[in-house]
Amino acid sequence: MISTAGLIARFYEGCRLREIYEMILSHYEKLLTILEDPETAAEVSGLMGLPVDKVKDATESIIVRLLFNKSDDAFVSLGLRHDASISEAHHRWQRLMMLYHPDRQNGAGMHDDKAKRINEAFAMINKKTKEVISTGEKQLYTGTTKQREKTYSRTKKHKAPFQHARYVPIFILGMAVLIALFMLTFCISRVVSTVP
Repeated sequence: MISTAGLIARFYEGCRLREIYEMILSHYEKLLTILEDPETAAEVSGLMGLPVDKVKDATESIIVRLLFNKSDDAFVSLGLRHDASISEAHHRWQRLMMLYHPDRQNGAGMHDDKAKRINEAFAMINKKTKEVISTGEKQLYTGTTKQREKTYSRTKKHKAPFQHARYVPIFILGMAVLIALFMLTFCISRVVSTVP
């Protein structure tokens, strides 16, 4: 909590968002908790020596400035690193929508733009993730013949230990039949040799 309070204090004192961006990303969930939970806001307020309203305003300002960033970067808008997974993005989208959904707020008009931007950012991340996945699949099957052969041989190596596993029951059955025939032949030869 102390480091989150320090982050808010630096922003409150006029530090540029770019300078504390990495710190914001690592404390983003706590920033959301400050806006959601009055007890957490009061705790941070006590650490900073500022009124709760000022702490909440500074926190809100950080989140809104990221949400409507100048570069229109969807990951920045949701306070995520660029290597974040789709499940992380979904979780963040849910938290932000719980906070800014117009139906949950008194000033619905004020939160419409935020909710719209949150939805747009999540849709962009979702689309980019699907494009990366489909591009990765295309790259697997396209490219030079050498690359395809390399990919094929790699997948073939992974299958190699199990490629003949389907023949095991047939092999066992065949061995059982051979043993039975051997035993039958042995028994018949013993009987024939003992008969005068």
